[in-house]
Amino acid sequence: MKFYYKILIKKYAKGFLDSALELKKEIFIKNEIEKLLFLIKTNKLLLTPFLKKEKKIIKSNLIQNLLLLIIIENKEFLFKKICLKYIDFFKKKQNIIELHIRSKNYINNNYLNFFLYKKILFLIKNKIIIFFLKKKKNILGGFLIKFDNKYYDFTIKNFFKNFKQNLLK
Repeated sequence: MKFYYKILIKKYAKGFLDSALELKKEIFIKNEIEKLLFLIKTNKLLLTPFLKKEKKIIKSNLIQNLLLLIIIENKEFLFKKICLKYIDFFKKKQNIIELHIRSKNYINNNYLNFFLYKKILFLIKNKIIIFFLKKKKNILGGFLIKFDNKYYDFTIKNFFKNFKQNLLK
């Protein structure tokens, strides 16, 4: 994507969040955006015809105004990315952190609590943590963590890979 569009997406999303904050509807808007993104993702809503015809699905005047603005400027193709960036800005503003944990089986709560207490919680104060636990059959053992767009690999496969590299040194 062109650098110009990335700047434009941030500009729209930031302005959108500022408007929502002024109206004290930032949570409502985030929820509405997540519903729209889900409909778009599941192909129950085609974006281009939707933008021009079926605005009645949207309950928020603020989202309708954003849609009208990007339609007038022929930037409908940026709508999804603007919405995703709005959600990112919202999470930063609300101090929300997402922690994605993937393992072969669901992680026992005792292990999860110990790990979080010892490894992560001292880094995260005054923040809301949302956990996403997901089973991945291709993981032999251990787990993968996605935190702040970085991956931390605590799998057995990675352990043996590092062990092999250390032996070869």
